[in-house]
Amino acid sequence: MPNEFLVATDIRRFYRQGFWLRKKQVLRDISLTIPQGQAIGLIGPNGAGKTTLLKVLAGIDSPQEGNIRITPPVPGQEGVVTGFVPETPYFPEHFTVRQYLVFLCSVSGQVRAEKKAAIRSVLKDFDLIELKEKKIRTLSKGQRQRLNLAQALLDNPDFLILDEPLSGLDPRWRERMRRMILTWREQGKTIIFSSHILEDVQMVSDRILLMQEGRIVWEGRLNDIDALEGYNVLAQSVDNGFLAFLKQESIQVQRGTDSIFFVWPKDRDLGPIFDAVAENRVKLNQLSARLKAVC
Repeated sequence: MPNEFLVATDIRRFYRQGFWLRKKQVLRDISLTIPQGQAIGLIGPNGAGKTTLLKVLAGIDSPQEGNIRITPPVPGQEGVVTGFVPETPYFPEHFTVRQYLVFLCSVSGQVRAEKKAAIRSVLKDFDLIELKEKKIRTLSKGQRQRLNLAQALLDNPDFLILDEPLSGLDPRWRERMRRMILTWREQGKTIIFSSHILEDVQMVSDRILLMQEGRIVWEGRLNDIDALEGYNVLAQSVDNGFLAFLKQESIQVQRGTDSIFFVWPKDRDLGPIFDAVAENRVKLNQLSARLKAVC
């Protein structure tokens, strides 16, 4: 059984917003365990709290309540090296690609030989060699995302936290990134990443977490997929807009006193459900794998 790499317990995060600085809770009693060397996929609608959770796990943001414990992968190792890929990176636009990577290596304290080797490695891995003297402001969206990914690998991290890492990449690079994530996992790196594309999450994740309204409301394992018939969905606070969406998708609905139940087909992306839930402010009480009966 893999060692526990990260254990988060009862994480809560609040923000103040608006003129009156009213408190908004973004993370609600999040508890999760990530085993050493596994890849965890994080899915959910916009505003579910995925980015906030990833920032908290990366140490960029701090929870007001709860505890996070990370165990170094090697006994006696001091601390854990973390690589973080933000969904929206902020680059010094007047830097060249090479200058930016040199700057990051200098900040992290790498010696000259380590710095040159690390930069050479990520330039090669992310096809940036021919772009290394180009100003960042001249890069395309896909090239900027490859630079965003490259900077996270400079320090050979133990823990990779990737917020929409496949965003902006063309199909060839999306496939290449999927292979990279699998390779990093085989190397013993621990990975958590978010994506709106269920196919990508299914292909590279050991476990999938679904977030809604700041909570983890469902989790499943990839070895359940062969037995998967669909997804059981139980929802409350359903309005006509959400019902119209289900009718358009030819989904049969069973109505309860104050809720509805339906089965979402396994061959359809879950993304449209998440979008419709967020758009119509539906409360998703349950989303669970519907498995074939085993005799």
